[in-house]
Amino acid sequence: MLLRSIWQSYLATLPLLSAVRYTTSSNAHISDEVIKANPLSKTIGKFIKIMGATVIDSFSSSPTSFLCLCPSYLEFAYTQVVNGIGPERHLISCLTLLNKVLNCDYPDETSNQIQREFYLPRLKELYEALITKYFLLTEADLREWDESPEIFAIGEDIDNAEVKKKSCAEVLYASLIKHLPQLVPIVVASIQNSQGSNLQALLCKDACYAAAQHAVYDLWNDIQFSDWFASSLIYECQNTEPAFKIIHRRIALLVAHWVNVLTPQSRISIYDTMMALLRTSDIVVRMAAAYALESSKFS
Repeated sequence: MLLRSIWQSYLATLPLLSAVRYTTSSNAHISDEVIKANPLSKTIGKFIKIMGATVIDSFSSSPTSFLCLCPSYLEFAYTQVVNGIGPERHLISCLTLLNKVLNCDYPDETSNQIQREFYLPRLKELYEALITKYFLLTEADLREWDESPEIFAIGEDIDNAEVKKKSCAEVLYASLIKHLPQLVPIVVASIQNSQGSNLQALLCKDACYAAAQHAVYDLWNDIQFSDWFASSLIYECQNTEPAFKIIHRRIALLVAHWVNVLTPQSRISIYDTMMALLRTSDIVVRMAAAYALESSKFS
C-alpha cells in the first residue's frame, strides 16, 4: 500500500508541473530551464526529484514488492523516455527504473516474462529513442567542445549514471543488448543506414557509432571492425570538412574500444590514421586519438 501511495503521489505531481509551465511559456516543455524560471516549478521539480529517487530506492530494497505495480511503472517510464520531455532528473529516474527492472533477477520465469512481454515489443522504438534523444550531441555539447575542449573531452569520458541522462541511457542500452540479442540486428542496421554529410546527419551517425562503441562484446560476431574500418571509417577520417571532426573523434574512440579484435593486417593502417588525427588542429579529436594510441593492447 505504501509503495502504491508513493507511486501515485509521483504521478500526480507531474501534471502540476505541466500546468505550471504555461505561466512561463505556452509552448515550453517541462524542461530544466522552465523549472529554473518559475519558483513554483522549481519547488515541484524538487519534489519530483525526491519522489523519483524514493521510487528507485524502494524498488532496489524490495523488487518483488513492485511486481503488482510493475506494468504501470514500466509503461509510464517507457513513455517518458521515448518522448524525452521533462526535467533531466525525472528522465534519469525513468531510465534507471527501466534498467533496474530489466536486470532484476526475479524468481521462476518472471524476469523472462517481463523481457518477453514488455521490453521485446518495444525494443526498436526504445533503441531509436535512446539514439535520437540521449546519445546525440547537443548544441550545448558542441558549444563546450569549441569553447572548452579539454573540459568537454574529460566530461564525456566520465560515466555518472546518477546525474547524467546520457550516461544513464548508455547503461540502459548496454543492458538491453545484453539481455535481448534481438537488438543486435537493429543496431547493425542503424549503423549501416547512417548516411549524409550535413551536421544533423553526422550527429545521428555519431550516435549510431556510439552504440557500437558501448557494446563491443555483444556485437563482436556481427561487426567485422577491421573490414568496416578499411571500407568506410578510414575514408571518413580523411574527410577534411569541419563538421567531420565529430566523426573523427568517434572513430578514434571506436578504435580504442575495438582494439582487441583488430587484425594484424589492419593495425598498420589504423595506427597511421590515428597518428594523422593526432596532428589535426582540433584538441578534442587529438585527445581521442591519443586515447586510442595509448591503449595498452594497441601499442
